[in-house]
Amino acid sequence: MCFRLLVFVSLICITSQQSTIRVRLTDNGLHFFSDEGHHILEHEVKKIDFPQISFPITGGPGTGTVNVTNLKISQFTSPNIQFKLAPPNGIGWKTEGGSVKVVGDWQAVYKLVVPISTSGYVKASAVDIRTVLQADIDVDGKRPQLNIDACSMDVQSVDVIVGGGVLPWIVNLFRPELSRLVREEIRSQLCITLQTVLLEKVNEILHSLPTHIQIANNFFLNYRCEEKPLSTNSFIEGEMYSDIVYDNTTCDLPIRYMDHEVGHEEYMAHFWISEHIPNCLLLSAHSANLLNFVVDKNFNKGKFKSFLSTSCSFISLCIGRFFPILHEYYPNEFVDLRFHTADTPNITILPSGISTNLLLDVDLFISPWTEHKDVLARLAANVTFDILPSIVNKSLSGTITNVTVVIVEVKSTIGHFNQRFIAVLETLTRDAIEVLAISALRIGIHLPLVDNVTLADDARIVSRQGFLRIDSDFVYQWNDVS
Repeated sequence: MCFRLLVFVSLICITSQQSTIRVRLTDNGLHFFSDEGHHILEHEVKKIDFPQISFPITGGPGTGTVNVTNLKISQFTSPNIQFKLAPPNGIGWKTEGGSVKVVGDWQAVYKLVVPISTSGYVKASAVDIRTVLQADIDVDGKRPQLNIDACSMDVQSVDVIVGGGVLPWIVNLFRPELSRLVREEIRSQLCITLQTVLLEKVNEILHSLPTHIQIANNFFLNYRCEEKPLSTNSFIEGEMYSDIVYDNTTCDLPIRYMDHEVGHEEYMAHFWISEHIPNCLLLSAHSANLLNFVVDKNFNKGKFKSFLSTSCSFISLCIGRFFPILHEYYPNEFVDLRFHTADTPNITILPSGISTNLLLDVDLFISPWTEHKDVLARLAANVTFDILPSIVNKSLSGTITNVTVVIVEVKSTIGHFNQRFIAVLETLTRDAIEVLAISALRIGIHLPLVDNVTLADDARIVSRQGFLRIDSDFVYQWNDVS
């Protein structure tokens, strides 16, 4: 758990540019890692791979060697772990208590006149594992980096039992040295696991993190941090600049200030997410002509098939009834409606909620539109809707409400668009937007944290001026290990 916490906290940094993401880990969050840490530490320590121990037998009338193999942890009780904030830019942790039992085998060969082979077992018990560490979070190459300010580690008591062997006098020759080496190896491996490997892993992960990360087909998450986070007596907080763009494009949209208020409720963590991030995504997607969709006879399981027909019975309603020229020149065909953004879509986050505005061009083609390049008509559609954000299955999701569509005619080669047809088309467009938005929001944006630590189901989302704030506790999701 300390590994997860150190990675998580190290990812908190500050950028001199106005930030688009802010993360605050509170005292309650630290207590979570402290309370849950010993359970996870049990998994980590049991993975210790002890090396073989070999040493010479120098006492007695002969000479020989001893090999200690198959050393493994048979039982481990985690020490109590306590994390604490270390102003102005760091975090500390200490352990006390706990115990570990180690078993293994030894083999000895002792030569007098002829070699004598003997073997047995070794059992060791260590209690009260004490560690004190304080680390400072720095920035190296736009990435966070963990530096140790202070570190100490000791195992208060280690008892070793050497058993077996058919010739006790030979065993007594190396028993003290074997006990000493096993004792040192236990201390060393626990120290490496709790300190060195832990911190080396953290920095290796942090240093390898790309600052231009592909998250979907040619869509990239960019981030950078330039200054250390701020650590106080009640929380540690850091900021970074981040955006999501298509390919290698950049985003120069303005960034609105995000206030620091968190309310009176006590949560383990708070996350601020600027509207700059989704707007950068929309800007780059629009610039790359990616924001388009087609409503054809097969859209939404053929819901609009009859309406898009150029021919229909007297009692049916189809586009051919509104425009006889379609029925005359393209009988028994279908019309495709191709929607594409005419301007960059915009998301606005306000205390009252999230609103989205789209300006779409709607081009009419004989189906399939890819084979009939002549545009029959072009309409302009202004679409607005609200998004109610939520967290579902550990993903940032939401629902849409208040969808409004206003359509006007731009040009036409098939005749004038009367208000009755416009009204029908506005209803069709609203239905299509709802289908697409619901599909996208159902997938949502996954909110992974470090390893199996994730957000609680009752996380709260607050809309503010220009940003969302997520207030949440942490939960640990155990994986079944057979």
